[in-house]
Amino acid sequence: TVSRFYGTFHRYSRPMKIGLRSLVVLSVVLCVGCGSSDERVVTPTSEEVSVATDSTSAAEPTNAEIIANTITNAEFDFSGVPVVVHARIGSVSAVDTLPAGENCGYAAIEGTVEILESFKGSLKAGDKAVVGWTIECPVSLDRFGDREAVLFLQPTETTSKGPDWYPVENSDLPVSPELLNRLRDLAKTSD
Repeated sequence: TVSRFYGTFHRYSRPMKIGLRSLVVLSVVLCVGCGSSDERVVTPTSEEVSVATDSTSAAEPTNAEIIANTITNAEFDFSGVPVVVHARIGSVSAVDTLPAGENCGYAAIEGTVEILESFKGSLKAGDKAVVGWTIECPVSLDRFGDREAVLFLQPTETTSKGPDWYPVENSDLPVSPELLNRLRDLAKTSD
């Protein structure tokens, strides 16, 4: 089934396949390494527990901090990709999966997106495109599709049947007015 999985991903880019193979190898190494019988169970001291509790009780980031961080990452990624769009993601479907443990693995999903606004590249408002993602399982496809997002897209390297585009890793961003305004500014200065 692994070869069938990689066959399905033939239409995705070579760097994506190399990254996925690395993840699979690391998962296997971690699973095998965790099962050695020479390991001892170590109970943390009360001091270690209090330090861990204190460090995890830090305040959650505010919405403004999350938006600022998202904008900073978007500014960094903007120049490195050929297409940046605000899109409505329609329904998505799982194309293939690769199990990597009892409750985890990876899935290839595809969906049609409608371009609402283009900030950079060949896709324009009103265009539709097929986009493919590789995601960690399990994930609810209902939660993944039927939403709006800002996508930083790379074209696929093959012309076989499948998605035309895939988002750069960690660049499927939630939409905010601040992010859209910043991307409009970047689009004006990059012309």
